[in-house]
Amino acid sequence: MEFFDVLVRYEVGLWAVVDDGLRRRGLVSAAQLQALDALNGLAGTGRVQDVSDIIGITVGAASKLVDRLERDGLVERRPN
Repeated sequence: MEFFDVLVRYEVGLWAVVDDGLRRRGLVSAAQLQALDALNGLAGTGRVQDVSDIIGITVGAASKLVDRLERDGLVERRPN
């Protein structure tokens, strides 16, 4: 279990470094980048459920993430 804990701490730390680097450059967050990549793989016509499935987060979290992307003018959200 100790190895797993170290691995998770490393992953969280790495995510924070990447996210911080993106934000300092005025770019999207790492989470937003992940969602945009998922939508790109769906030819830009994905549903919130698809984003949730691809990046492994809850539908609620994916919905909030897509809301932020729409707020920032990066995606257009339409009814399914």
